[in-house]
Amino acid sequence: MLAPRAGMQHVPTHDFHAPPISRTVQYKKVTKPLLERKRRARINKCLDELKDLMVGALEELMLKLRKLVYLES
Repeated sequence: MLAPRAGMQHVPTHDFHAPPISRTVQYKKVTKPLLERKRRARINKCLDELKDLMVGALEELMLKLRKLVYLES
């Protein structure tokens, strides 16, 4: 093992004296990504439903316009 140079100190890469992570912090680290995933899934589901509603409404509108054009001619 090499000795540290003069004026340089050895800095440990792991701090074994750091306070332990609280259960609340651990819980948030685990649950936050899960909640975010559920939130995004809910938003995507709502967007799909909205798209289906819009497609249905546009099809109905097109049918009414075709009837109107047919009746006018």
